[in-house]
Formats: sequence, structure tokens, C-alpha cells
Amino acid sequence: GKDAAILGQQAVDRLTVQAQGGTGVVLAEVYDAETEPGRPVLRNVASRGKTAPGDDVLTAGFVIGGRAALPVLIRGVGPRLLEWIGAGVLMDPRIRLFDQTGTLLWENNDWGQAANATEVEATAARVGAFPYQAGSRDAALLLTLAPGVYSVQISGADGGSGIALIEVYAAN
Repeated sequence: GKDAAILGQQAVDRLTVQAQGGTGVVLAEVYDAETEPGRPVLRNVASRGKTAPGDDVLTAGFVIGGRAALPVLIRGVGPRLLEWIGAGVLMDPRIRLFDQTGTLLWENNDWGQAANATEVEATAARVGAFPYQAGSRDAALLLTLAPGVYSVQISGADGGSGIALIEVYAAN
């Protein structure tokens, strides 16, 4: 096959994985293979791509290991990308969080309308996420999740399509 893999210890704060070439669906997986106590752990995973109605939603999966629940900040970015990408971004993203059985757990459209919007904003600043603009249609969830397997989907709340970014931050 033409699959690719990288294994190694990285001594930098931020890394980017890009899958390029051809067309079709791609799966990029990043694992924190912590084997030594006290070694830094993975704090944030993000995925950028095009999303469209139907089955063409952008999906990111993540696993919370261990035995304790973990607070997480999950963001669905569209309009905020205009500054870096320009036209072609998803203007009204909706994020949906599912468990490993495919059960919808939570969803958000328009982060600033959520009851915990102030806490979402403060948490984003604390974990190093770029700020959302007041009144933007970007989406966010701030939750405490039990150990398990989860997936996040981002799609257009208005049926639109465009480039979007899913971010998942450990918020502890």
C-alpha cells in the first residue's frame, strides 16, 4: 500500500501533519505513546478540511484514556478562518459530538449564544487557542468527558459548505 507513518520523539511545542497528493478521503492519526511518567502529553489536536452537506462532513476522532474524566474544549471554526484563508470558509459551522456507539451527546451552533460562552472564551485563552470574535458564528463546546472514544463532526448549520477547522483541547 501507499500508507505513510512517522514514529519518533518530538522536542517541539507544535507539530503539523499534512496529507497531500491525489483525491479522496484521508485519515491522519496522531497518538501520544506516553511510556514515561512526567513526560508531556498531547494537549490539542486539530483537523482542517472541506465540509459539505450529506456525507461530506469533516470528522475528527479522539480518545480520553485513563480513569478520570477530562474537561475538553471542542471548537468548530469557520468565520474566524477568513483572516487567514479568505473566501471559501464555512460561514456557519455546527459541531456535533458523538460517543463510540454513534449516539449524539452534544452540539453547538454559534458559540456566543451558549450559556457558558464566557467560560468558553476564558478557557480558549488559557489553553492558547486563538480568540473568537464577539458575535461570530463559530461553534464551541466546553464539557467534562468520561474516558472513552469520541468523534466530532462539523457541518454547515445552514446547509453550506466550505473549509473548516475542528479543534479539541485538553482543558485541565
